[in-house]
Amino acid sequence: MEAGQPRARERRDCHGYFCTKQQCFANRGKRISDIQKVSVAREQIAALKPAVKTGEHATASEIVREALRDWQFKRELGRQDIKRLRQL
Repeated sequence: MEAGQPRARERRDCHGYFCTKQQCFANRGKRISDIQKVSVAREQIAALKPAVKTGEHATASEIVREALRDWQFKRELGRQDIKRLRQL
């Protein structure tokens, strides 16, 4: 690791988001308008924290993006099923 670079596990509260310094959206050039806040239940937050803490995922946002991709995929499958059923 080069001098002055943060350790990968070094974390801080960044603009209301818990992230690594290397992955801070401010440091990656994202505009504030690209960020959306989402409310989740305490139980869901409790499920996210261990996955981030153990390094399974880099950030809670990464987990949410994965969940949204899964939702989009399932939604498209549902649309295809409906289309197929209408053709019967």
